[in-house]
Amino acid sequence: MTATYDDYKNTSTLSWSKDGITVDRTLYLRAATEIDCRVLADCPQRNDALATSGGSDALNIYCSDVTISSVSDAAAKDGLFLWEVKAKYEPLSASNPTVNKAKWSVGFRPQQINVRGVNQESLQAHYGLSGSDASEYPPVTTAINVTEEGPQGVDIDEMVEVLTIDFWKAPDDAGTFLTAVRTIKNCVNVSALTGPWGTYAAGECRITGVTVSETKGEVATISVEISISRNEADVTVFLDSIDAEVIFPKGGWEYLWIRFIKANKQDDVDVRPLAIDVHVATLYASGDYSVLGITGDIWQ
Repeated sequence: MTATYDDYKNTSTLSWSKDGITVDRTLYLRAATEIDCRVLADCPQRNDALATSGGSDALNIYCSDVTISSVSDAAAKDGLFLWEVKAKYEPLSASNPTVNKAKWSVGFRPQQINVRGVNQESLQAHYGLSGSDASEYPPVTTAINVTEEGPQGVDIDEMVEVLTIDFWKAPDDAGTFLTAVRTIKNCVNVSALTGPWGTYAAGECRITGVTVSETKGEVATISVEISISRNEADVTVFLDSIDAEVIFPKGGWEYLWIRFIKANKQDDVDVRPLAIDVHVATLYASGDYSVLGITGDIWQ
């Protein structure tokens, strides 16, 4: 026997998982074709948000899959057939990404940083000798650890804090976003970068990696790696040349080095090298991290 339309009301049911964060939703809609059904205002769409219960702990979950099938034993009404629509809602994850959302993580790892040259836009700050006393030892402004073979640079091993952000973008928007990220690669942040991790002050961030891939549902994942080196407000160095300490600030990604000279022997006894002056070198250009589009509403 063919069922009547009244046997299938336009209803919606929810089935919650035990932890309350995975939901299966079923509803019935009438449309002439499956395609027409998919574009109805009441038909769930992938990436639709659904708020779970939990008061202040409420969590948005997102539609990860929609399936539509005809109800074959339901009678047509006014040329419209009955369709069963099933939607699954889950938290955001790598397997269930949602466009224009993002996730983040912070870790620590050893990293070797090669310091070779000075950013020519701002060169170096110089502390210590001044006036006529400095004329004998002019500041170095071009490269670091220069030998007869040219600039050798130095390698610095340190434990670095790393912030990784996975931005989920529609494939059509991925190219534009990636172009914006390229403008700040290997640059330090010109202003503070704030998020769920806290705040990184200007000069503490440097983009050290970018990867692009496609995940479920043809959502492009652009993963941006930001290495953190903290600023220091008051660095103290004793200089033999002025027989006093100098106190100065150092940006997180600036390079501090001290110039020494050999001292003349005293009574044929070698004397330790003498600290002449301090240089704080700017190694990287500054970039505007606002192109990342980090706002409070992109996080799950």
